[in-house]
Amino acid sequence: MENDEEVRMSFVDHLEELRSRLVKGVIAISIVFGVCLWYGEQLFHWVANPITQKLPEGHTLVYIDPTAPFFMYLKVAFFASIFVSMPYIIYQIWLFVKPGLYERERSLAIPFVVLATGLFYTGALFAYFLVLPAAFAFFLSWTTTELKPMIDIRAYVSLLIKLLLAFSAIFETPMIVVFLGLLGVFNSGQLKRGRRYFVVLAFIIGAILTPTPDPLNQTLMAGPMILLYEVGIQILVRLEKRRQREDEARAREETEEETADRERRKQQGVQESTDPDDVIDGYPVEEPAYAAFADPPAVTGPSTEAEEEREKKEETERPEETKTGPASRPTLRKKGTPWRSLKKRRPWNAGKGSKARFARKRGK
Repeated sequence: MENDEEVRMSFVDHLEELRSRLVKGVIAISIVFGVCLWYGEQLFHWVANPITQKLPEGHTLVYIDPTAPFFMYLKVAFFASIFVSMPYIIYQIWLFVKPGLYERERSLAIPFVVLATGLFYTGALFAYFLVLPAAFAFFLSWTTTELKPMIDIRAYVSLLIKLLLAFSAIFETPMIVVFLGLLGVFNSGQLKRGRRYFVVLAFIIGAILTPTPDPLNQTLMAGPMILLYEVGIQILVRLEKRRQREDEARAREETEEETADRERRKQQGVQESTDPDDVIDGYPVEEPAYAAFADPPAVTGPSTEAEEEREKKEETERPEETKTGPASRPTLRKKGTPWRSLKKRRPWNAGKGSKARFARKRGK
């Protein structure tokens, strides 16, 4: 019985598989969301900590809309549930990609889930402890006696979640590079040739996602992205070499098996037919070794009187050879040839020499 991974899946089957993985991920997030909502106040205190430490003494976060605190608790609990459920979500992504990989590559499930989860949380912690304090210190440095900070809770939470998710996704660059390479989208050589373009792209992404225009925050985002891009290339190079060795070993084993099978057939007096009509399902039909040199045996059966009479009749009707040449064949009229020209011609070797030609010319 074949496993599910060994069965070739159609496009509709892939869509069904994707839908199943998405449903499981949504269910996991929903369960964790209920737990995070229960501890909403503690989570919000942890979220507000980066900016409350940079605010002047006596200043806190404010809100204008009366419904803002309620929806902020829901928003914080929802994104916290995504962060907590990320290991299970990454595992579902692995199960969706797994059928397109080799058997040895499928054994990398546990390292993949562990590394991807670790990189995701590392990116979030990098943004929380390094990028956010530097960004808020830059913005609040413009405070004067005429300008006092009154930061809205809604704007702050949106900015915080945006940066945390952005850095978490950026730190997944090695895993994205490796899996796109394993799926055949590109190889390590193409990634190396496109290194300079990726450097420019990293700084463009850093300029878009970072909240400050200063080059420090852009570098804090673009630098890790470029470094992780190089790490992904090196991992992909090693995996490609391992896959190449496995392909060569598999091809060598198949060649040895074919050679051994050919020798076995040769010893048994059986050879493969080279006639393309004798190929069934891509495999040649075996035939005896003498079949390529001998005529097929005549099919004999019980003779009847009618068959004997028909053979005698064919022998009597068969034209006999003349003295001057082989038996003449019946003349067929070609298209456009008049019937009067279909007279019996003299054999080609009826006469030789100039006298014979002169006699034929005079009609003798």
